[in-house]
Amino acid sequence: MANRAYPRWFDSFTLLSRRVGRMSPIATRSETFDSLMDDDGKGVAGSPETVTAFLREHLAGTGATYLLGQFAFGELTLDETLHSIDLFSRQVMPALRQEFAAAA
Repeated sequence: MANRAYPRWFDSFTLLSRRVGRMSPIATRSETFDSLMDDDGKGVAGSPETVTAFLREHLAGTGATYLLGQFAFGELTLDETLHSIDLFSRQVMPALRQEFAAAA
């Protein structure tokens, strides 16, 4: 779903930069979702287990105490977005909360 939805988001996000002929260094993003995931872990998508494992590693490695999730973007439908939020809130958050609360 992310691979399908991302190009439309990317086109919208970079529209003004492309019109003026230069990309802002702070607005630079990977052109595909796969490359975004490969770019120092700036994105993740997949099963609750995949997302939990990814976030577990990144949160532990960085010491971050919060994260930002972008569940609605590009061409994702409302149902797809709500399904992702539901899986995240029911499966990913409780697993991470339990693990990181025990470590605190």
